[in-house]
Amino acid sequence: AASMSHLALSLQYEDVAAFEASGLVQRNPGVNASAWPEEIDTARYAAQSLAEILDAEQPARNLSALGWINKMPEDDDGKLAESDFGIHHHVGCLFGHMFQWQKAKEQGHEHTVILESDAMQGGYLTAPPEAWQDFADRVPKDYDVLVLGHPGAGPGPLVDTFNGFAFGRNATLQYQIYDWDRPTGEAGSQAYMVSKKFVNEIWHKIVWDGAADMVDAWLLGIMCGGKDTYVAEDTGDVSGATKLKCYHATTYVSLEDRAIEENWVHHYNETDDCCHGDNLKE
Repeated sequence: AASMSHLALSLQYEDVAAFEASGLVQRNPGVNASAWPEEIDTARYAAQSLAEILDAEQPARNLSALGWINKMPEDDDGKLAESDFGIHHHVGCLFGHMFQWQKAKEQGHEHTVILESDAMQGGYLTAPPEAWQDFADRVPKDYDVLVLGHPGAGPGPLVDTFNGFAFGRNATLQYQIYDWDRPTGEAGSQAYMVSKKFVNEIWHKIVWDGAADMVDAWLLGIMCGGKDTYVAEDTGDVSGATKLKCYHATTYVSLEDRAIEENWVHHYNETDDCCHGDNLKE
């Protein structure tokens, strides 16, 4: 409850009326895979887009072909396999995040912030909630995921830097956006922002990649940091791009960039593609 109140307060600080803030901040259920078949409908809802894509594009396959998606029992009275009880919290976490992606897809917002229940605790966030709107306005247009946590991690080059007031600290902070463009050992998916593009397209990536498992390692390591294996038919070249376009929102300058930040800024700062005005409040 404290986390939700903090987030609502931050939205109000950004000139959002109290009733509007309460409508933007939503508490959604988690998925307890060990309790299946109780509340199995929550998991079915989370996998809804995957089932629709398989029916339309790959009718010979079913959900059992998609990594840990196959942990969900096919029958409404089915249970998680006894052999999977040791990872039931990881299975539930995957379906819990998919639930948020599906809901964000249906709601159609340009940007959606997803927070796990402990995201606002223990100094995990690398950018305070009152800065999220600024990050949404400045993150490159091609983004899928903007990581809002993982203090100390800065796996890629600097993209943008700007100043913003943090009312919780009564101070002006310097914020940075870094590329998250290589494999990383970081664990945890407590806080991140996703684009409308992400919530519309992630389902196809799961279907065609054929795997989705421990959501933090899969999302931040394999999808954000792993190279796409797509091969262009006309040239035969592998794309070389990461499977998702991900960035990191921080309030620090990494050691890697500290020595060069004054003389070098990533090319996004020098093009019209740097920023866009889509608004979280919309």
